[in-house]
Amino acid sequence: MSKKAKPKWGWYDAGFYSPFPFSDDNFDKIKKKMPNVDGLTEDIRSQLQEAAIKYCIESDRILKNPPPRLSEVRAALTEIHGKTETLIECLKQIDTISLGQLYGEAFPDNLELLKRIENKSSDIHKLHSIAQEALNRLKQDRGGRPIIKQPLRGLICHLICIYESSTGTNATLSLDQYEEKYKGKFYEFTHTVIEIIDPEEIWSNSSLGQQIKAAIKLLNPSDKNETDIAKDKEQILQSLQRMPTIKD
Repeated sequence: MSKKAKPKWGWYDAGFYSPFPFSDDNFDKIKKKMPNVDGLTEDIRSQLQEAAIKYCIESDRILKNPPPRLSEVRAALTEIHGKTETLIECLKQIDTISLGQLYGEAFPDNLELLKRIENKSSDIHKLHSIAQEALNRLKQDRGGRPIIKQPLRGLICHLICIYESSTGTNATLSLDQYEEKYKGKFYEFTHTVIEIIDPEEIWSNSSLGQQIKAAIKLLNPSDKNETDIAKDKEQILQSLQRMPTIKD
């Protein structure tokens, strides 16, 4: 029997990271994996730095402080829905002496206190309805392991845009059928970047190749034309231009 999900009270959506600069050696290693690039401009360095920071934050958030599952979200909303309903019933039936004590007063001879409790009750009714609407919208938890590869997928999407913009060539991937290994210039570029920013995380050739393949497909959907795809990638690049380059 599966355990009943409980609300993940107190969870806060925040990641932590230790900001670090890419060293000149790091940048030199990356440059060697980028065809048609003589040197890394400040823009490219800044984009790589921002992509690395986003990855570190997301990795910390997902792996060390995982967000609530849908089942846990449903448990929280269900509890809010149930408790607001109970409170509404309590306020409907509360006696006048207890009502006065809630506000540290004797039963008032005016309507001010009653008006205040009516206003609060209205807010509780709204919260009760909002909780029900949220429960109706919420999808079912399909189970399975948490999405631990999400940070890597996001990083690869950023690297695709950086690579294509800088080199003027498409990010592609090939599978050597004889060696059963993924290969290609973009694979080597991605592998090098990941080794630098997250040396403790070891991805097999197969796992990394599959993630690169999925990211390339994600950024090049078959139902979009080349112009729209280019615009989408440009927007991703713009999101990587907010962080100034950190120098040694």
